[in-house]
Amino acid sequence: MNLSTRIFLDVHLLEVNLVERISKALIKDIDQNGKAYLLLSGGSTPMNLYTLLSNVDLSWGKVFVGLVDERFVSIKDSFSNERMVKQALLQNFATRANFIGLVYDTNNIELNLAESIKRNKLFFDGASCVLLGMGGDGHTASLFPEDIKSILALKCGVTPSLVNTKAPSGPIDRITFNKETILKSKTILLYFRGDEKMQVFSKAKLKKNPEKFPVSSFIHQNQRLVEVFWTF
Repeated sequence: MNLSTRIFLDVHLLEVNLVERISKALIKDIDQNGKAYLLLSGGSTPMNLYTLLSNVDLSWGKVFVGLVDERFVSIKDSFSNERMVKQALLQNFATRANFIGLVYDTNNIELNLAESIKRNKLFFDGASCVLLGMGGDGHTASLFPEDIKSILALKCGVTPSLVNTKAPSGPIDRITFNKETILKSKTILLYFRGDEKMQVFSKAKLKKNPEKFPVSSFIHQNQRLVEVFWTF
């Protein structure tokens, strides 16, 4: 395992520390390379975090923001990660950030994947920082238990950087970066909350079983440190 785990007594303290960690990763890459790449997860858990991040005064015009995964729905849909992340992050100082989505053609999932691959190639060598979440079933990104395409995407050298997977509940069709590409990122952060999810995470730590707990594939690897941020 290649993990560091930070436990916080309250959500606000966790998010303040996580904002600082993300900001440092972005600033470091901007200073060294003139630009930075940030991959973010959707869902309700990190939205306030993104609003806090938007108040950080850094060179956002040199930051390219993408999504770890997305639901195959219109960007106007309430389930859209793009919609949620844009509303939370692209304000205050972060209005200057460059956003790149994963949904361009909701009529044809194969054509959409081809377009997503074309537009997201700048992330394929790894992001400056990636923020992962974890579901109560042990999925991370849109890599789900007992889904064939998800299981393949957890293996190195098997799939392209972006793949379509199937969620156990709607919206079923998803687009996600595979494990290999995520692990190329310089800073990998995993943020989740609650006792139930910690119990799932602890089970995933006991044994590498990605078919049951996809997050275990990120725990049981020695390629890159995964920094875990958790609170009750």
